[in-house]
Amino acid sequence: MFDRGARLGRPRGTVVHLRVRPALRRVGSRLLLRDWLAITIGTTIVSWRRLDARELAHELEHTRQWRRLGPLRFVACYVLASLNARLGGGDWYADNAFEREAREAGARERVAREAGARQAGAREAGARETAACERNARGVTARGGDSPREIPARGDTSRGRI
Repeated sequence: MFDRGARLGRPRGTVVHLRVRPALRRVGSRLLLRDWLAITIGTTIVSWRRLDARELAHELEHTRQWRRLGPLRFVACYVLASLNARLGGGDWYADNAFEREAREAGARERVAREAGARQAGAREAGARETAACERNARGVTARGGDSPREIPARGDTSRGRI
């Protein structure tokens, strides 16, 4: 989660401002969309609640779109993409090419976070195994103590349980 008024560092020196304004929920629901969460205008993201990583990635994609096209072209192209989606039989918002691109960025963030969590879990498991091997090599057992003891193999009940 990202906090109110956070300044988010961006590549190439661009700074994105995130503004969380809970009072805007009701206003935005009347003026923008019934289920709106955030809106990006240039390098400013305004939301009525904190954004998770996927939602933030979605909005950051909009900042890239603004930067790539510039303010006038972005607004014109966004409106045309909405009209194109609507005339094509789709939803003006959900089927807008800019929104699809931003949703894909959010999905990539989710996949990256899940992969990172899996890698971190694998690293932790590997570190535990390495530490156990090092302890055994030094003669320190799972029971602890000063004198080295033999550790029975898994399933070997003849020497008791560890």
